[in-house]
Amino acid sequence: MRNILISGAGVAGGTLAWFLARAGWAVTVVERAPGPRTGGQAIDVRGAALDVVDRMGLGERMRAVRTRMRGMSMVDGAGQELFRSEERTFSSGRLDSDDFELLRDDVVAILHEATDAEYVFGDSITALTEEAHGVRVEFEHGGTRTFDLVIGADGLHSAVRRLTFGPEERFVRHLGQYLAIFPAPNFLGLEDWQVWFRHEETGGVAYPVRDNTELRVTLGFGSEPLPRLTVPEQKRLIADSRQASFEWELEPGRKCGRLGHRFSLGAGRRTAEPPAPDAADSRRPRNRRPRRRGMERRAATVRAQSSRLRHSDSGCRARHPRRPRRSRRRTTGGRTPL
Repeated sequence: MRNILISGAGVAGGTLAWFLARAGWAVTVVERAPGPRTGGQAIDVRGAALDVVDRMGLGERMRAVRTRMRGMSMVDGAGQELFRSEERTFSSGRLDSDDFELLRDDVVAILHEATDAEYVFGDSITALTEEAHGVRVEFEHGGTRTFDLVIGADGLHSAVRRLTFGPEERFVRHLGQYLAIFPAPNFLGLEDWQVWFRHEETGGVAYPVRDNTELRVTLGFGSEPLPRLTVPEQKRLIADSRQASFEWELEPGRKCGRLGHRFSLGAGRRTAEPPAPDAADSRRPRNRRPRRRGMERRAATVRAQSSRLRHSDSGCRARHPRRPRRSRRRTTGGRTPL
């Protein structure tokens, strides 16, 4: 039996593993996380994807854990409602359609349970060597193995792409946006209702999950490329620099939704096709030097202070002075959220 290695146990890796195992391959999936990853954004299942999950025999299980929203509202930075809808939401579309939405961690868990494959958690690929009889793979913790084929499904910062084609800077193009996604207690008291918000260059959404016991929060903001930060540094960056978006909720009683452990800060980027060797070598370096704007300067400050920061369980900024309230501007209802 031919064997295949998939790097990454996310939605793409898990789905591919399911189909390859059904086709007769011996499938191994390696994932650097210690187990199936939790957290992340909700995923829409619509169009052709509806037929795919039903063909896989997973449609009923996925629909059983779908999100169930009654509608959504849009507010400005001061908490003033701009509009609301009980017919559709920005994230999942019309509420009366056959499409459905479920959390990424539920998709990953269902695929993991349903796939006849070898899952290796807590490990990652460190070297790939193509040989006549296959690909020799060196793992960080698991020694060396040989596979007939290796597939990279390991996300934006793909180790397989880097080891095969070179540094990711040659293929990744920054699009000027970042998204921060994290869980929080339902301190807004939302019940099957999404709240979208927009304040200056920051926007996002908060919506309840798990029978309204938890929130999934998405914050989006424009920025020049930021340096690679650790997860604690990412949390501090978001808490200190983007808290103004929740000013309308934080003021009464200084409620704070603590950034959860399942925190993800992802850049809005696209990946280019790996160029031919000659084309890659002939590229001229760009002379323009990126300017260090507000978020980049803030990231440098967070990195310098990270060793001295103390994170309290409250998640509130009691040690920081309160920002002066900005004057309220008139806002029209036709603005498009992130």
